[in-house]
Amino acid sequence: MALTMSQYSSRQAGIVRRLARTILRLLSPFRAQALTEQQYTVLLGRMYELVDDARRESAKHAREYFDAQWNSEFGDDPPDVDLPAYRPEWFAATMRPLKPELTSRNTSRDTIARASRIASKETENAGRRTIIRAAEDNKRVIGWARFDPEPPTCAFCLMLISRGPVYSSAETAGERQLWHPGCTCKAVPVFARDRWDGRDQHLDADRLWREATRGWSGKNALNAFRRAVEDQRRRDVPDAA
Repeated sequence: MALTMSQYSSRQAGIVRRLARTILRLLSPFRAQALTEQQYTVLLGRMYELVDDARRESAKHAREYFDAQWNSEFGDDPPDVDLPAYRPEWFAATMRPLKPELTSRNTSRDTIARASRIASKETENAGRRTIIRAAEDNKRVIGWARFDPEPPTCAFCLMLISRGPVYSSAETAGERQLWHPGCTCKAVPVFARDRWDGRDQHLDADRLWREATRGWSGKNALNAFRRAVEDQRRRDVPDAA
């Protein structure tokens, strides 16, 4: 059975939830003790193994979703796409800002939670990067767009959603700044400008962006958009009886 966005999103969410719980269980016993460099290296290695396994599963489902979209559009075999590589040093670099807190005595629960969110983001990125890689350098794919199947979406992500299928690669999208810990957005392939998963969300976001930022530019435009998003959400929440 072809994998729909709803099914793909549900599977990715399940992968992330399981990983997050496992990371929390792994790190919590070390909250009260200071770690040596060797102990931290061993702990980081175990975290990497968990993340790498989760990334492989995430990438596999992303590939299934892309293939389903391709078959629905063209009815033939999709292009071969290698699953994205991942290395221990890359994971170590993402965790480096938390190292002083993770190795100190009495590590806060917030730090443990942040570590779990970073690991989850790295896992989600495997699925995103798989879709992006499949869309790169393929003349039958217009590009890829951003879609959040689990709104409400933060203003920054909604601004990126408003742009639609303008992305053709990870580099043109500024991939390093595109996803944040806790982000539920997905990369979706776009084969036709009049239809793709998340197009209605894009049109709504684009309309709001144009209305909210009229007369503004740069950071002022983004701030105006944030205010508009907040105002809209307040209006959508019914008053307490």
